[in-house]
Amino acid sequence: MKKIISLILTFTAVLCLFSCTDGKDNSEMKLSGENAIITENKIENLTKKIVTTIAETVINTNSSETENHNDETIVNFQSRLCQPRAAIRGTADLAFKLLKHTLDTPNTVVSPVSVAIALTMAGSGAKGETLDEFVKLFGSDMPGMQDFVEAYINEINANPESGIKLANSVWFNARKGRLKINSHFENLCRSRFYSDVFKEEFGVKTADKINEWISIKTDGLIKNVIDEVPDAAVAYLINAVLFESEWVSTYSSSDIIPYSDFTTADGRKQSVTMLKSTEGVNETSHFKLGKTEVVCRDYKNGYKFAAMLPNEGVSIEKALDSFSGNEFVNAVTKSNTDENGEPLCGVYLLNVFLPKFEFECKFRLSETLNAMGMTNAFNARKADFTGMATSSRGNIFINEVFHNTFMKFDEKGTKAAASTAVEMFDECFSEVPPRDTKTIIFNRPFIYVIVSPDGVPLFAGTVTDFDTK
Repeated sequence: MKKIISLILTFTAVLCLFSCTDGKDNSEMKLSGENAIITENKIENLTKKIVTTIAETVINTNSSETENHNDETIVNFQSRLCQPRAAIRGTADLAFKLLKHTLDTPNTVVSPVSVAIALTMAGSGAKGETLDEFVKLFGSDMPGMQDFVEAYINEINANPESGIKLANSVWFNARKGRLKINSHFENLCRSRFYSDVFKEEFGVKTADKINEWISIKTDGLIKNVIDEVPDAAVAYLINAVLFESEWVSTYSSSDIIPYSDFTTADGRKQSVTMLKSTEGVNETSHFKLGKTEVVCRDYKNGYKFAAMLPNEGVSIEKALDSFSGNEFVNAVTKSNTDENGEPLCGVYLLNVFLPKFEFECKFRLSETLNAMGMTNAFNARKADFTGMATSSRGNIFINEVFHNTFMKFDEKGTKAAASTAVEMFDECFSEVPPRDTKTIIFNRPFIYVIVSPDGVPLFAGTVTDFDTK
């Protein structure tokens, strides 16, 4: 009986993962045939009925506990099953918010997943109003984010040939009498986030050790994230991510077009190397989203490169304001197979011109996250991270969030890496089939996202200027 219930729960969780919405989106989904249209809201209502029935069945299988359960228990049960989808949408929202807040950097590139994982580790040690800020930032409660992070890591670990690597580590200052670590938090980092845990007295060599760990985990692409470890530092929560995959349809030498024009936002003409592809596309690989036109190219590992060209006269910032993370996830996760499971044919041919590029960025995200509503976490007096540790030298808070990224896009595929380091201080030291052919040319500033089949944005960035050196 337990095995049957487990299978039912697994099926329902998967159904809910692709069905639960935030109640605001009424977009339509074609299930099969032109007339078989059902809204996401109807699917959600149906899913809730199924979940309620299963929840009641599970509860009633143990009569000794039945009287302790009520409607609230069933609601919580439904909510937990829907949280992974909420976490994906929350991470997509985070992606585009981070881009908007980092547009001052030419050719900005961020890893929303890296930031989300590092902050989820930090948030797992937060309490009270500080925890509320993490929940607001993510659009998902902390158990939901923990489930999302653990599931995503497990998925990647189960596919070692995917070209994606994730690694986490936690570094505690083990200076005698300084820090009392919460054992539950430490066990959580080990068991759910698969973190390496290091305990040592912080000193002049600690930054080198952390940077070496990050460099190893990113194949040497990310270096020198931490310049120095101040006396105030009591912990570092680190995430590193590496992505490398080839295109499903590779570019040939004749597809490489040097000395092509790219026009910046202020009208300057620049010479770039373009990569041309001609592909049969349909509504799942070429579509409108807000004030952008989107083209998706497939990687061999199942991920997509979504290139988003703002409409003529629309700035990157205005383009980012024209759609939500939820709308992005819905658009990039549309099924590309028909009712028989066969790949959809290309409705028309599309000539796509994309410039080659290679960029790297270094950010300090404290001001950005403050502007996004996370204020208590950075406040020496108001932060509450007692679920992580306590210090003999005052309250623990986030001093800085370091985020370094690397992105290379060329004819072979894409290689990208990122690392996020959450630096924790204590208060004592605080200072602070084709019918026709169309063409789309990405010859002006554009947005791009490397996204998983489930809609998780692993990297997001902009291409705005090739004369930045």
